[in-house]
Amino acid sequence: MADQSEVVQSAAKWLADNWHTIERPIIPRLRAAYALTMLEAIDAMRMARGIVYPKKAPAPD
Repeated sequence: MADQSEVVQSAAKWLADNWHTIERPIIPRLRAAYALTMLEAIDAMRMARGIVYPKKAPAPD
């Protein structure tokens, strides 16, 4: 059995790969597909968003 954090990471990767095509609402879909708690699904969403929209480094002065 996979460690729960690995399941959250797997869900985040899947969500990032499908970010622009997945039907909304996302949280119930993640919870059903990966057996996540509400907080785990939110963490997976945050991780996926960071993959899809990485923060840009600040411009040098």
